[in-house]
Amino acid sequence: GGLTPMQEAQLIHPGRVIITERFDDGERIIFRSLRIPADSLYVWIKPPSKKILAVPEFQIRNEGGNYWRIILVPVDLGAGGQGVIRIIENLGSVQATLRRLVLDYMSLAALGILVSFAGGYWIVGRALAPIVRIIEKAKEIEASSLDQRISNPNLEGETGMLAETLNRMFARLEMSFDTMKRFTADASHELR
Repeated sequence: GGLTPMQEAQLIHPGRVIITERFDDGERIIFRSLRIPADSLYVWIKPPSKKILAVPEFQIRNEGGNYWRIILVPVDLGAGGQGVIRIIENLGSVQATLRRLVLDYMSLAALGILVSFAGGYWIVGRALAPIVRIIEKAKEIEASSLDQRISNPNLEGETGMLAETLNRMFARLEMSFDTMKRFTADASHELR
């Protein structure tokens, strides 16, 4: 048969509900929510994928530009008869939420890339600053100022070793230049 007025009152709350009785040649509507217009019932009453529905079945449909989730729940009507309860829910708000999440994720990813780039640039700049200072100081030291050295306070690791190696090299160059000056002066004195 049909539903009692109390059952129909309880079915108003879920929203869009259709209850049908299944036969071999189709389905007969027992109940439909007022939110489902009579002229669009054919859109929602498409048979389940199985002849006998043993467990709930989910369907997703695109109707009227909106995605709809339809849950088909089997109901035993006794004497071998089967009914199907269809609960229909518009996924429009879910789709909008998914689009917003994708946009938020893309925005966060772009922001993350920018922050990573800026942070990497800053870290590399700080890491290379001592080497840049060593290069600048080494450029200032010429043959006439070989007594100058690269100061290396707070230089550790490879950077400190580089400064120390350059200082030793400048010391050897200074010694070599001094030796050459003395030799040139001695040779010049002897030639006079």
